[in-house]
Amino acid sequence: ETRLRENQNLSSVGVAYAPYGYNAETRLYAPVYKRIVDSENPDETTIERFNVEDTYDYTEPDIEWFNKPLNEGAQWSEPYLGRVLKQLLAEYSVPFTIPEEAEPAEDAETPDPNGIVYANYDFDRLAALMESLDLGKTGYGFVISKAGKFVYHPVETFVKERKSISDLAAQWKAPQFEELTESMLSGERGVIRITPNSRASAWVVYEPIPSTEWSLAVVLFEDEVFQDTTALEQKLVWLTLF
Repeated sequence: ETRLRENQNLSSVGVAYAPYGYNAETRLYAPVYKRIVDSENPDETTIERFNVEDTYDYTEPDIEWFNKPLNEGAQWSEPYLGRVLKQLLAEYSVPFTIPEEAEPAEDAETPDPNGIVYANYDFDRLAALMESLDLGKTGYGFVISKAGKFVYHPVETFVKERKSISDLAAQWKAPQFEELTESMLSGERGVIRITPNSRASAWVVYEPIPSTEWSLAVVLFEDEVFQDTTALEQKLVWLTLF
């Protein structure tokens, strides 16, 4: 709870124990703390606690947000819609092991993790950062995950329906979009000119976000007048550091 109050970039933090990892009497235990914004006063927030195990069994094999970091190690999850918090989540999770009281033998095997601790990035803050870019009347930015799914797009349904950059490529019907898609998913940076059949040509500037393995892009239409391209480039680089 203290971490959540101190870090405004986070929307929730939690811990999820493996079966009987908390104690011998408790099969599942997964408290999570979420920041709640006051609908009448957006500057005011409160912290509320929920317990995931009260809603569903998070240890089922198909629950990736728990099982993948528990078995594979620290990682960013692919963004998903949380069942308990009812919002899009992008988690950074780390497995942990509770030390035994007795000193383990030198040839003892590494014990299995007792659970994971995790934190969720606040997508509202990401949206505010993207919307702060001055991209003219028709320009816009978007962010994709390492799997190509939209993490941010000004058309909110793209994110809610878990659409991918491949869906956008089909919509644009531009031959260069395949190259753009491959470059962004490969973690590259660059600039490419897109020439769709039925709309104005555009330049797409894209940069990787190393901390999350996501990729950020801005779309700039040629018929717009760009008054301060230097400031735009500086903002783009700054965004990739969040």
